[in-house]
Amino acid sequence: MSSNRLLCALTCLLVAANTSLAQPSMGEYVWWTYSYASSVYSNDTDMKQCMDTHVVSIPGASSLRLKFDNVNLGAEDYIQIISNRDGNTQEQYPHELQKWTNTSAYFNGESVTVKLWVSPGSTASFMIRDLIAGATGSLGFHHTICGPTDDRVLSTDWRAMRAVSSPTGGGGGCTIWAATATNYVLSAGHCTGTFGVAEAEVPLSTSGGSAQHPPSNRQWPISNFGALGNGVGDDYAVSTLSTNAQGQWPSTLYGFFTLGWFIPTVGNAIRITGYGTVTAPVSATWNVVNKTHAGSYVTTGGGGTGLGYNADTTGGNSGSPIICDISGLAIGIHTHGGCSASGGNNWGTSLTNAGFQAMWTSSGAPTPPAGVCATLSAPSANFTSSNPSVLQGSTVSFSDTSTGGPSSWAWDLNGDGTTDSTLPNPTFTYNTPGSYTVSLTVSNAFGSNTNAMPGYVIVSALTAATLPVTEPFTAGLPTQGSSGWVFSSSNSFGAITAGQSGVVSPNSGGNALTMSSNTSGNFVQNDATLVIDLAAAGGATLSYWIKETGDEDDPQDGLWISDGANEALVQAHTGLFISAVWTQYTVDLDQAATANGIAITSTFRVIWRQYDNFVLGTDGHLIDDVDIQPDSQFSLTLSSTGGNLFCGLQNLPTGTVQGFTLFSFNTTLPVGLGNIYGINADLMTFQSIASPGAPGNIFHWVLPAPPFLYPNAPFVLPPGSLNSFVGMTADGQGLALGAGFNLLGTTNVVRTTLTP
Repeated sequence: MSSNRLLCALTCLLVAANTSLAQPSMGEYVWWTYSYASSVYSNDTDMKQCMDTHVVSIPGASSLRLKFDNVNLGAEDYIQIISNRDGNTQEQYPHELQKWTNTSAYFNGESVTVKLWVSPGSTASFMIRDLIAGATGSLGFHHTICGPTDDRVLSTDWRAMRAVSSPTGGGGGCTIWAATATNYVLSAGHCTGTFGVAEAEVPLSTSGGSAQHPPSNRQWPISNFGALGNGVGDDYAVSTLSTNAQGQWPSTLYGFFTLGWFIPTVGNAIRITGYGTVTAPVSATWNVVNKTHAGSYVTTGGGGTGLGYNADTTGGNSGSPIICDISGLAIGIHTHGGCSASGGNNWGTSLTNAGFQAMWTSSGAPTPPAGVCATLSAPSANFTSSNPSVLQGSTVSFSDTSTGGPSSWAWDLNGDGTTDSTLPNPTFTYNTPGSYTVSLTVSNAFGSNTNAMPGYVIVSALTAATLPVTEPFTAGLPTQGSSGWVFSSSNSFGAITAGQSGVVSPNSGGNALTMSSNTSGNFVQNDATLVIDLAAAGGATLSYWIKETGDEDDPQDGLWISDGANEALVQAHTGLFISAVWTQYTVDLDQAATANGIAITSTFRVIWRQYDNFVLGTDGHLIDDVDIQPDSQFSLTLSSTGGNLFCGLQNLPTGTVQGFTLFSFNTTLPVGLGNIYGINADLMTFQSIASPGAPGNIFHWVLPAPPFLYPNAPFVLPPGSLNSFVGMTADGQGLALGAGFNLLGTTNVVRTTLTP
């Protein structure tokens, strides 16, 4: 279907839409008939293979969501969906497809690429059976702004999420919000038909108002527990969310609204935060994205549980939390419009509704505090962290566990008296050893409270390893810190151990460094970092062995290098690995650093990184026999005794075909600060450069040369040859050139005094 037909389908849907005061956004998505069936693939190789690639393209669509059918996948097989607009990706393993009821997340743009990845020994196939296409947003539908202007502003309070839908429920969306520290969420009962996916970190819409979607790990499938849509004061829904692929709920990332079971007083400030539509003069890019506005509480209706207020709302705000602005507590669910330019009020359902409270209790959700007196007070600050005892350069994750409905957070994470974060759950990297006081100040309209914990984070010094380093892991993992090794995971699902899986390495055998997830289905990034003093060595060569155990390709997988500020991938661990087969890699670390703009420092970091979501044996990487040897330096030896000269070159760079030994005499500059590579050029320097190349010519030597000729052997003048120069100083420096006169290296500048 052409883009014009897509717009026509949307227009027809809008004309038929009900214009009641219930406030979902309408008609932003349509069902699209589509059919594709992959072949049945069997993978007879020893490595995971992409067996099928298919491009889904719907011209004119602003976004796509796929519906799968007849899916046959092994435990380690997956369907990969990639947006061809922004590259966002989702990997649908069997357990993820179950969460998503055989659908995908939403992807921006009019086309996606679908790939089928099949593990060794597995057989897999799938079908795409229809899809949901995003079309032009319904700007200004159900316009219930209180007064002449829309006073809403953009919000980043992602505790309130966008509920995006199947067209069966109207093709639009509502607002849904986190109500507990786990997976319970609340919305309007009349919105349940539009439920499907909850979205946070929602980007701005297109210039035409079409909704755009966040990455798949910021989308959560919604499961409805119960709902009632019985009009003002009796309209509510209790639902739960599945975790994302990283095992996170929105409340894990953004916190949740503390519930307040009370009716506010007329005149109290009421805030509505959610995903309403817009109309001109408001920018169309604000359509169905997170916005907020505070008005006043006006009246109670709907049998005593209807809340009336003059905060601005429009279609798409249904389900928004009704926030008592003075305390930050969520006291109800926005459901209906009623405002106009001349007055009136909008409506929602109070959480004191007996039917809602019964549904909430029967769902198994925790019971919130009842009554205004128990909750309208200053909060009490408290927090936990992922690991308060860490090594230099490590990152610590903090979690707010405060009570009493905080609405703002101020963290001092390094004890310097300044605020480092205003997020409820921040992270902080500690680059300097020491003991750090961590303090959290939480506030709401009734006051603030600070909890300071002296010496809460202990950061131990990280000692860089001196080269050479050889680590076979046979005795287990090296001691963190003093050995230069650091082991870290992005969350609690990381598993970094010394162990075995299948065939042992061909060199040392026995234990290897293993990295995987400790729980199948939960993604984690593992880093095994070795810190070395590369500056002192000047350069080094790394070799190591690696084996994977059925691990799928991820862009994080590989060997990375870092100077502490920047990092670069220098050897991918993707595509070429075969289960049970060990592969050896060799990397010139200083050359890799120079090529990638990484500084050669005394705390240079070599990082083996692996991203995974299954236990070792199903997924995982094994690393063994790590060996780092310092480079042998290209150097010049220069000395004089008895009126002669001794000159020698050592460790010519690989690929050298010719070179020069430059000299200058009686320079007054410090050694190595001359104007040609470090030599302070004089007549002797230019004579050296002008000398014709020949094997054994000290000034311009050529390879190959016999073993007894310079530079393969030292150049020595007979005693007394330089008696006329006795007392003068001579500076010397070697230059090595490759094919095409390419400079491969220079030696140190050496100064000697000619002696009798």
